[in-house]
Amino acid sequence: MTVPEQVNTIVLHHSATSNVAGELALSLGAPVFTVHTKRFPDGTANVRLPTEVRGKNVILVADTRPDSAIIKLLLLQAALQRGGAARIDTVIPYYAYARQDRRACKEGQPVAAEVFAQLIGQTTNRVVVVEPHNQSFMGCFGESAVSASPIREIAEHLESFGVGFVLAPDEGALPRAKEVAEILGVPFDHLDKKRVSPTEVRIVPKELKVQGLRVAVLDDMISGGDTTAAAITELKRQGADRVVAACVHGLFLGDALDKLRVAGCNRVVATNTVAVVPYGKVSCVPAIVRALQEGQK
Repeated sequence: MTVPEQVNTIVLHHSATSNVAGELALSLGAPVFTVHTKRFPDGTANVRLPTEVRGKNVILVADTRPDSAIIKLLLLQAALQRGGAARIDTVIPYYAYARQDRRACKEGQPVAAEVFAQLIGQTTNRVVVVEPHNQSFMGCFGESAVSASPIREIAEHLESFGVGFVLAPDEGALPRAKEVAEILGVPFDHLDKKRVSPTEVRIVPKELKVQGLRVAVLDDMISGGDTTAAAITELKRQGADRVVAACVHGLFLGDALDKLRVAGCNRVVATNTVAVVPYGKVSCVPAIVRALQEGQK
């Protein structure tokens, strides 16, 4: 997706987000600059803008992991304000604290998703988050915050695989599975799971009409791989022909990819928000551009 050249817009990024930032800058017809950070002798962050920003509309493509990346993000936003940027749009391809929302936090724990969202939202005009885990904390980024969904692009990729059925590995993933299935014009369903331990998931038995079909298991992220692997095992047990594991955020922590392979996964597809090469096959940039344009209406 391309748009007319943005003569007064620049794109800044951390090195960890260079792939997304470079493609976004190309789509917008804007120059792109890398922010290099150092550390003072006492270990604190030393951040400096790489170019003049006065009067510019700045799109800051930001990483949020590890924790130190959020400190750099906050300092960069403050530097942009001090430098006279006309507008700041903070784009977060992967919001690392999204799973620490109110539903997940136990007594004595902070709602980290909201804590950091509030901090980030204070020094930027708008925040764009690619496929947040849920929408419950988005308002903490500010009233103008918006999510960017690359589900359309994932559906287009799955169509080339000949997917005839879309499965959500749990109820929380059902809305995304439904959206992809409707784009493809195929049936969909979801499974119910019971987490036995941090590394073990059991699927509640359920009949699925997948005999001989190519099936996509779709979730917003694949982290440890246990939930997706359990779903794949169930699909293979019920006669699915080939199975593709698809997600927006491909974290693939530890032996996650091995778990998917052992379960019978035939292909892994993720976007390029964090995905390990070569699994980041789908670009999240068109979704980001749509979100940025939507906010200008």
